[in-house]
Order: sequence, then structure tokens, then C-alpha cells
Amino acid sequence: MKKLFNEEYYKRLIKGAEKSALWFLIFTLIFTVAISLNVGSIADFLNKYSSGSLENIISTKAPDEKIGFLPIFINNIRATIMIFIFGIVPFLYLPIVFGMLVNASNIATIVGYAIYGGGLLHGIKLLFIGLVPHGILEILAFFIAAGAVIELCNAIVRKLKNKEDQIMIKDAFINGIKVLLVICLPLIFIGALVEGYITPILLDKFFWIR
Repeated sequence: MKKLFNEEYYKRLIKGAEKSALWFLIFTLIFTVAISLNVGSIADFLNKYSSGSLENIISTKAPDEKIGFLPIFINNIRATIMIFIFGIVPFLYLPIVFGMLVNASNIATIVGYAIYGGGLLHGIKLLFIGLVPHGILEILAFFIAAGAVIELCNAIVRKLKNKEDQIMIKDAFINGIKVLLVICLPLIFIGALVEGYITPILLDKFFWIR
């Protein structure tokens, strides 16, 4: 059976994903600490533009409406595809940086605000009940997609610089599409199922107070 990727591409893909994961963890930790220690007007701003959902995080009151599987799936697919498309911009690697900042700030806002309003244990409880079950799959898909984008960016940069050890742009692009379809799409699909159907049950049972 023919391998989906050659060994060299797989190694570079994993290396890029690991770099993305490291920077994501650093950004998330920094943002979480900053928000939990000095939320102030930042919390008011976030709560205003989140339709009061952040109040539910502090009060543990269940929200009136829940987001279903399909909107979650479509949103995550759209975000992943956009990151890959904009990955053709050489040198800057902006999709990776922007994607990490957005995802890190989203998680940090939720957990940091929960810690600020309910204490450290409250934030940890929300993290493992409300985010980890689905988030670990969705974030993993993002890291892997980021690795494919880094590989594509590197191929374009090396071509522009006329490097001897060039990576074929066509191969990097085709491999990136394979990564999205064969690896990222299933992870996002399962993650959306968990977020749409399982996470709400966990929150209802172990977090929200009705």
C-alpha cells in the first residue's frame, strides 16, 4: 500500500506542529495569567461582546441557547481552510501567528475569566469539563494544519531565495491538502460532535447549576 506521505515530509510536518503547539501553550499561559489577575475592563469588554456568556462562566448558570454540531463544524473547517490558504504568503507566516493568538486568547479568556470570578479550582474544572473533551481534538487539528502551512511557506521561501535544497511547492501544496482531508477533517468532525453533543451533557451534569 502506498504511503500517504514520505517519511521526510512527515518528520517536517510533526516538527512544525510541535513548534505551533509550543507557542500556543506559551501564549495561552500568558493570556490566562494576565486575564485572571487583572481582568478589569477587559472582562467588561469581553462580556459585552459575548452576549453575557461570560457571566455564565462565573455564576455557573446554564446558557439558554446551545450551539449545535453543524455551526461548530463549519466554523472550524472554515478557520482551518483560511489558515492554509493564507499560508501561501511567504516569509511572514501570518496565518500561524494569527491562528495561535486567536485560539490562545479564546481559551485564555474563558479559563482566565473563570479563575477571576470563581477561583483557580473553578477555572480548572471548566477547562477539563468544558474545553478539553472537544478542544484537544480541534486544537490538534490546528497544530497539524499549522505544520502543513509552515511546510508550504518554507517551500515558497526556499524557491524565492533559490535555495539548493528546495522543497517543491507543488508537492508541499498537495501534501497539505492531503493533511487537511485525511487528518484534520476527521479530527474537526469528531471534535465538533463532542462539542455539540457530549460537552453540553458534561457541563449540565458537572458544571452548570440550574
